[in-house]
Amino acid sequence: MKIDHIALQVSDIYEACEWYRDHFNANIVYFDQSWALLEFDNIKMALILPNQHQNHLAVEVNLK
Repeated sequence: MKIDHIALQVSDIYEACEWYRDHFNANIVYFDQSWALLEFDNIKMALILPNQHQNHLAVEVNLK
C-alpha cells in the first residue's frame, strides 16, 4: 500500500495552483475549474473545491 495523493480544499483552484507552482515548483498535471492535480517529487496533491469534495487521503493498494 502506498499514498497516491492527498486532496485539499481551496477556494480558488487557479490561484492555489499558481501558489504551489511558484513556492514548491509543483508540476500541474491536470487543471480545470473544479479541481487540479499537482505533482511533487514524492507525492501528488489534488486541489478541490469545498462544494465538490471533502479533504482526503487516497491510498493505492496492491491486491496480489
